[in-house]
Amino acid sequence: MRSPVELVDAQVRAYNAGDLDAFAGCYAAGVEVYDSDGRTSMIGLDSLREAYGRLFVRCPDLHAQIVNRIAVADWVIDEEKVSGRVGTDGSPLPDLHAAVAYRVTAGQVDQVRMLG
Repeated sequence: MRSPVELVDAQVRAYNAGDLDAFAGCYAAGVEVYDSDGRTSMIGLDSLREAYGRLFVRCPDLHAQIVNRIAVADWVIDEEKVSGRVGTDGSPLPDLHAAVAYRVTAGQVDQVRMLG
């Protein structure tokens, strides 16, 4: 079984490659994703696959650069700079600077918290 850091690294590589199957393979069936206000933005692998599938198609040059990382027990917290985003009309969006916390349980990400 991969360590939490190894799993999050695999998830980042798949994200940067736009590989939906490899990306979703890092997540638990009941994954919960929360926005920066603590509101649920996605529940379940189907919801995650749908949202990121659309994102990967719309933004083929999407790239997350890990600026800093903290790993404590089951949590990996990444400071990320995300480039290559485009709006629904295809116009470029500014780079995104965010922190994301991933909880890994039983070898899969089961919770994601956007912190910025």
